[in-house]
Amino acid sequence: MKGRPMGLLPWLGILLLWSCAAPGGPKAHPWRERPGVPGVSSQEAGRALLPAGAASKPKVYRERIEWIRAWIPDAHHDLLPRVLLVGDSITQGYYGRVAKLLSGKAYVGSLTTSLSVCDPKFVDVLKPILESFRFCVIHFNNGIHGPDYSLEAYRRGLDKAFRFLLKEGKGAKIVWASTTPVRFRPANQERNAQIQARNRVALELAQKYNLPVDDLYALSKDLDSLHRDDYHYKPKAIQAQARAVARFLEGFLPKKK
Repeated sequence: MKGRPMGLLPWLGILLLWSCAAPGGPKAHPWRERPGVPGVSSQEAGRALLPAGAASKPKVYRERIEWIRAWIPDAHHDLLPRVLLVGDSITQGYYGRVAKLLSGKAYVGSLTTSLSVCDPKFVDVLKPILESFRFCVIHFNNGIHGPDYSLEAYRRGLDKAFRFLLKEGKGAKIVWASTTPVRFRPANQERNAQIQARNRVALELAQKYNLPVDDLYALSKDLDSLHRDDYHYKPKAIQAQARAVARFLEGFLPKKK
């Protein structure tokens, strides 16, 4: 609390942690080897002191910069059905054009982020939007970010996200959008192979939950010459993606009487 001294104990704890991390080897810090068990590393000895289940906690990979952007237009009334685009910077690229193409038919919002669906905090990002608004359709993609996660981790994360959206989406139609390829060049061969593998996993899960699939991968692989960098597209390609997304979404909007 403000104005209250920390006291001696917290400082002793900080000094203890510092001294444990200081160099010097096992002789300087005998706790680094388990007594009576030669050859046991300090890492293994440390694991023995961890709470049960701590060693199996999934590793979280974070990027140098993580970002989240939420945009909900016309939040003050509900004259039209709402659509939510969930994705990353690719989604952010075509979002404005989709909103324009569906103007007068739906309010189109977006929730874009660099967080991978494998990140345990990913669904926490979705919660406040889904709690605050009711959407007719949620157009969802996540697959480019988090390249360090295994395919199995991606499967678990995406399955969790699908179940969360189906449970918390208040009856919204959940649409899966396949992940777009990176620029086709030798240096990106492994990344594109990973994206294709993730798209196969996503298709399996979409079929499992009976979700429609907007195949943006198939569309975008023919737009490769319109990349402006390895991941993002020039305006002509973005316009093509936006037209395809808007057409796809129109099929799920309520028909005007």
